[in-house]
Amino acid sequence: MKVKLQINNVFNFSIVFLNQEFGQQNYLHTDLIKKIIKRHLYTILYMSKYIKGNEEEILFSKIEKEEEIEFLFQINNVESL
Repeated sequence: MKVKLQINNVFNFSIVFLNQEFGQQNYLHTDLIKKIIKRHLYTILYMSKYIKGNEEEILFSKIEKEEEIEFLFQINNVESL
């Protein structure tokens, strides 16, 4: 597993698993990863500034490649952070 963070005009946070790793475990699945990470990112980035909103500001993508699967969380409006 690797974690990637990129901040420029867009905030990108990714968790990348090898397909073999992800397929061998039985407790993590796409919906659970999405729910946990979106909630934590939202709490850290928005609630810490007392900004009321919802988790819709955080976009989610699942990118499946030949050897790995990437869960990408993206915030387009970096100025709001």
